[in-house]
Amino acid sequence: MKKISKLLGYVSLWVLFLMPFAYFFDLVGFTAMTGAMLASTVVWYLTAFFWIGDPQVPNLEEDSLL
Repeated sequence: MKKISKLLGYVSLWVLFLMPFAYFFDLVGFTAMTGAMLASTVVWYLTAFFWIGDPQVPNLEEDSLL
């Protein structure tokens, strides 16, 4: 599940990056660009939840400075 989510997340980031250039060179229309960017943003946030992971909580009892 983690690998699939990571792959989908990276693909959605590439779509977010490439769609404005495709619109600039008249390869896609404005509606297609905005729809793809919205869908890619939603996919990114849904997949990032699965593969970014939990933050590491430091153990403050073993810290020599505290």
